[in-house]
Amino acid sequence: MRIVFGMLTLLSSVSNLSADIIDFSSVTDPVGQYLATHPIVPGAGLMIADFKGKVIHEQYWGGYNRQTVIPIASATKWLSAGVIMSLVDDGRLNLDRRVGTILPSFAGQPNGKSDMTVRQMMSHTSGLPGATQWESSSTVSLQTAAANIGQLTSMQSIPGTSFAYGGASMQVAGAVAEVVGETGWASLFDNRIAVPLGMTNTDYLGVGTASNPRIAGGAQTSIDNLSRYLQMLGNHGEYNGLQVLSAAAVEEMLTDQTGAATLASKPNAIGAFQGYGIGNWIERRDANGKPMEFTSPGVFGTTPWLNINQGYYGIFLVDSNLGSFDGFTDDIRNFTANALASSVPEPSSALTCSIMVLACAFKRTRSKLVSVQMYRSGR
Repeated sequence: MRIVFGMLTLLSSVSNLSADIIDFSSVTDPVGQYLATHPIVPGAGLMIADFKGKVIHEQYWGGYNRQTVIPIASATKWLSAGVIMSLVDDGRLNLDRRVGTILPSFAGQPNGKSDMTVRQMMSHTSGLPGATQWESSSTVSLQTAAANIGQLTSMQSIPGTSFAYGGASMQVAGAVAEVVGETGWASLFDNRIAVPLGMTNTDYLGVGTASNPRIAGGAQTSIDNLSRYLQMLGNHGEYNGLQVLSAAAVEEMLTDQTGAATLASKPNAIGAFQGYGIGNWIERRDANGKPMEFTSPGVFGTTPWLNINQGYYGIFLVDSNLGSFDGFTDDIRNFTANALASSVPEPSSALTCSIMVLACAFKRTRSKLVSVQMYRSGR
């Protein structure tokens, strides 16, 4: 048995080489050098881990650690998508439900405004402008903000025909969620996402107010908490034995929802437009054109990403501006994908010999045991 255990231990060490031998210094040292010359930025954090929670690389600068809480701006969109899809899982909401059938302020509105669907609102193809004054207003509730968008904001295009990135349509989707979920947004997020995942230091008070939470950009969280959410997505909605979202819900979130919509606007940090799911960008596609890497960067610099082909996620956490750190994050992401693709070496001749020796030893030991058993039984 000791020999069998030795073989398993050796083989296990081979499978873990990909996480143990990667030197990230070529892409993380520049982050430290930048922070050293820009003391106004108090720190940053980085975690890369596989979908089982095994940390591939973790590093912090300045005063940051796993529990540091900062506003994450548009990285919020991914969290909000989870709330929406949880309501879909429960049958309370259909992604193709028209807003005019739920919010009275949209009913009968012209130019397709009453016909916007939840799917379109969560993928920036609703036809609304990217931003209005109402999603950032501190003097109204979420319901009033949505009503004002419905009554006072002109459509830019017919729903489904144009992709215009922003927060206005998601603010309306948040109001829809409150109606069908029969409670406020904070309770929806806590009960459906935060509590099941143990996200104890995540809320929507990073930017905005409690009465009018910014659905597309108001959350604050930590690397510890955000990693739980990404691990859940990577595991088809399951976290530590609990099914937080259905596998179908996660698949829908990671499916391109833009259809034939033409591109009207996107952030400069996003490269060539690859599509958009429910609350997240499609950043890379595989050789067959299937989406494989997803992200939701925020204007303050925080960037979470998920690579389903290679089975890992990453988080770069910083409270500064995306323009200053986007290049660093891109370098880290590219390095990680390439390193994990090539870091598991072919077994060396010495390793091969060791495995063969152990196999032979196991075979001899088993033969001896059989012989002893035959002797004792008189055969």
